[in-house]
Amino acid sequence: MTFNIPRLHKIVAVKRASREVKIFKFRSDEIARESEPGQFVMVWNPGVDEIPISVADTGATPSGEGGEAGEVEVAIADVGDCTHSLHQKQVGDLVGLRGPYGRGFALHGHGGSE
Repeated sequence: MTFNIPRLHKIVAVKRASREVKIFKFRSDEIARESEPGQFVMVWNPGVDEIPISVADTGATPSGEGGEAGEVEVAIADVGDCTHSLHQKQVGDLVGLRGPYGRGFALHGHGGSE
């Protein structure tokens, strides 16, 4: 993936996590495959701004639970101009994503049969 150029992705799901936070789900095989815990993506709302947001989930867990492989979720709090405009987005709308960025880490012993 060309990390410096945002690619437009359709929002495939939106759910409210709390009064101020929504979880947005996108389909991106590349970001899902390359992301590690602790990394973030740049979320570009065309005509508004681009902001860093942590990757909340990347699909199915090793045990097979959760979303589907290739899905990327970000949790966005409505705290500023860009995040407020993102909260107005609906399924099917386009948002730019680039990344992942940051130094990820491994989750040893997480999700296994211990």
